[in-house]
This record gives sequence, structure tokens and C-alpha cells, in this order.
Amino acid sequence: MGANHPQWIQALIFNKPQLLKALKEKGHDIKDIKIRNYFQKKNPKAHAEKEVWANHPSRIDIHGTSQCSVCNLPAPSGEISLWGKCGLCRRKDLSTKNNY
Repeated sequence: MGANHPQWIQALIFNKPQLLKALKEKGHDIKDIKIRNYFQKKNPKAHAEKEVWANHPSRIDIHGTSQCSVCNLPAPSGEISLWGKCGLCRRKDLSTKNNY
């Protein structure tokens, strides 16, 4: 197991016995867990901020505006084509789905 933040590493070390027990109870034949620093390799294909913003769905100067099918208010066409609704209605849907 690995983590790139000292607090996560500490949490993994502290909970190592519980993690081992849970894995064994699930049928995994495991003797130990090695916890170490993990540094994710940088993705050479990652886009620069300017490139991401150049095609962002919320840009009305590029994609134009449409009417949201949920709230019937003007919204960026890129958001409508991506989610079928505006970003605000999308956020509202996501927040109600995540409330238990």
C-alpha cells in the first residue's frame, strides 16, 4: 500500500492490524502489508490549464448558449450537450444523490 501524504501514511500504519484482519476475513491469504511513500508519476499527456479552458463546456464564447431542460434558464450549450442540463442543475442532482 502507498500514500503520498504523511498523514495518510500514518493513518495506514495505525490501521494496519484492522486492514490485515479485514482482508483475511474476506478470504485473502495475506501475511503482511508493506506501507510506503507513493509518488504518482506525472502524466506527460496532462493538459495545461489553458488547453483545458480552451475547450471547457462552460464557455459561452465558444459553445454559445441554450436553454436548460430542467430550470428553463439560459445555460452554456457545452454543459447542455454534456449533461443534458445546466451545470447548476447537474450540481443539484449530484448533491441530492450523495445525501444518504
